[in-house]
Amino acid sequence: MKLKLNFILLVTSYLFSSCATTSPKSIPLTYKDEINKILNDSIFEGTQVAIKVISLKNDRVLFSKNENLLMRPASNLKLITSSTAISVLKDTFNFRTNFYFDSTTSSIFVKGSGNPIFSSSDLKKVVNQIKNLGFKEIKGNVIGDVSLFDTLQWGEGWMWDDEPFMYAAFNSALTINNNCIKIIATPSKNGEAVNISTFPKTNYVNLKNFATTSDSTLNFNITRKFFERTNDIIVSGNLNYNSKPDTTTLTILYPEKYFVNLFYEELLNQGIIVKGKPIISNLTEKAKLIYTHSQSIDSVIINFNKVSDNLTGENLLKVIGNNATNNAGSTTAGISVVKNYLNKIGIDTNKFLLVDGSGMSHYNLITANLYTQLLKSIYNDKINFPLIYNSLPIAGIDGTLSNRFLNNAAFKIVRAKTGSIGGVSTLSGFVTTRSNEMLAFSILMQNFIGSASKYRNAQDRICEVLALISDTSK
Repeated sequence: MKLKLNFILLVTSYLFSSCATTSPKSIPLTYKDEINKILNDSIFEGTQVAIKVISLKNDRVLFSKNENLLMRPASNLKLITSSTAISVLKDTFNFRTNFYFDSTTSSIFVKGSGNPIFSSSDLKKVVNQIKNLGFKEIKGNVIGDVSLFDTLQWGEGWMWDDEPFMYAAFNSALTINNNCIKIIATPSKNGEAVNISTFPKTNYVNLKNFATTSDSTLNFNITRKFFERTNDIIVSGNLNYNSKPDTTTLTILYPEKYFVNLFYEELLNQGIIVKGKPIISNLTEKAKLIYTHSQSIDSVIINFNKVSDNLTGENLLKVIGNNATNNAGSTTAGISVVKNYLNKIGIDTNKFLLVDGSGMSHYNLITANLYTQLLKSIYNDKINFPLIYNSLPIAGIDGTLSNRFLNNAAFKIVRAKTGSIGGVSTLSGFVTTRSNEMLAFSILMQNFIGSASKYRNAQDRICEVLALISDTSK
């Protein structure tokens, strides 16, 4: 009996050992296993990760991890702002920057529309049209009206040291060149001052050039005296005489004055005499409309999401706030509109925090679950879905995804909004599987030190796993 029992134990032990050895080799990893394997990397030991993936075919949750954890969205917030703007303002909305003339004072006016992508090129065309109307002399002032917006020009919770970088530009109803200026430094002869120019060319800023052309580049720096709240541009250090021109883009303080000053200078450039000066004031009752520059909302949304333009987010929020209240557009009013929109599509607005329109603030707190709900609603909106979808960066092709997914099965297949602020990296959008099933996903990562490249790479690998799914039911 004892011999028989030992034999049974021996056979059982053998069978168990055999199964344990061969089982992992015979059962392939599922897409869930593959994603978990990516997330088991040591880089996530001190980092928070929230993910949710759903099928837009049947609303089935394919993967979730910490989907209700409040996370900082960074520029993923732009998905919320852009979808609200399109829903509320409609795809026929135009930013109309109006130009007026008051014959009683012989003053010319421009009333800001909040158009975030108005440029010097646009201004040049406008002035040319004004000239063609027969204007040869402006005896009064060149006046900018910014009454469409309130006077708060920066986002709540933005970092003071984000100045004077272009991603932290001041918002204004009168916006031009992203409310920034380009400083071009070109080396001259060894020992001589570096040549400095600006684009656009303007007298609005004060250039202070202390830089010298040298046989080596040392401590070369271009900045604005932002701490002192001035538009003094300081160029310092040494620039190698063999260097290529160095271009630095800086924000401008009081962008509405910048716009009006450029308007004044362009009138002069095109031969129109101006006796007065550029000022900020309200439109007079007797001023008559002479020209309108129109910018379609679709072009604004595409620029907003493709290049992740923060200024557009803040301007959009104030435009929809003004549209809803007929008062000066404010961030608070805009956020109220956003919450109304989210409530209508079934999202509980008591479960997240939103303070700006771009995602620059570290105060914003959103969940991966909210994003998949939003993306599902966008997908089901057959009228507006094409615009939002086409505004998102294409993996490996354009926008903020142009240098990602290049050797990845999700190349060209992912359409998603990126997000990046200090210690935060996010990616939310759409991916189509091998079986041609569209999925909505949100991947939020935060609380890491140093470069976000490893975390972006993990996001790309997760999207690759999703793109290679042949059957989401398994």
